[in-house]
Amino acid sequence: FFERVLDNLKILNYENEYLRKFNKNAAPFTPLQFLEDLSKVGISLNRYHQFKTFVNLSSWLLSIIGCLWETDDMQIPNTVAASLLVACQEAGIDPIVCQNISPSELTPGYGFGVC
Repeated sequence: FFERVLDNLKILNYENEYLRKFNKNAAPFTPLQFLEDLSKVGISLNRYHQFKTFVNLSSWLLSIIGCLWETDDMQIPNTVAASLLVACQEAGIDPIVCQNISPSELTPGYGFGVC
């Protein structure tokens, strides 16, 4: 499934538009990026990094459709996730989809809710 998402990100030129501007030292995403805990497969050293990458990518994607959503790194991850779900609804994403995902499903930065 994420391979399809990755293909769509490539269409949006995420490697130049997102990675180079917001995460200069990051390698391009792998098909596992948001599917698994990358700290367990040796790709990332800490789980918060995966959540932060997901949040930053979400912010960038929302900005593409004209929704400016930003978060503070000091906020509790569950608060950030709840705010992101509200921003998605305000951006026109189906409210039922957003309501079926809890903030706690987003805070790991991987898994079904993230994808």
